[in-house]
Amino acid sequence: MNEELQAIAGYSDIVQHFDKWPSFHDAEITRLDLNRSGLSVLSIYVFNMLNEIDDRGYYKLANHAVVHFRMEGIESLELHDFSGQNVIFGLELVQENGLYKIDLDPCFGLSGSLTCRRLSLALEAGIPKDKINLVESSTKI
Repeated sequence: MNEELQAIAGYSDIVQHFDKWPSFHDAEITRLDLNRSGLSVLSIYVFNMLNEIDDRGYYKLANHAVVHFRMEGIESLELHDFSGQNVIFGLELVQENGLYKIDLDPCFGLSGSLTCRRLSLALEAGIPKDKINLVESSTKI
């Protein structure tokens, strides 16, 4: 991550919770609210996948949280394949030409990119109440 991204409000809270900037591998998009003016929010359930296996054969997960990307001034978006479950392979956040771009790498369901003028981040620790158990199945070895 470059220095411009580290200056985003809420960035340090996320790094502190996960001990690094998370990869968002197997993360699940739980909410996307788009507003033509004002605040739009992309919420993603994310966790750290450990190198340990539980008794069912799944990787153990830790540091569960929902990360909220709070966007204003959306310049462009390209979205594909919304589903009842929206798991991403990963997420890339970049800043270029004064804009923030969020790329959602496809896995199952929603993917694409959003570009906005202003961005802040918020963290909600814990497992969301509406978590879909299929997320675990993608982490089985």
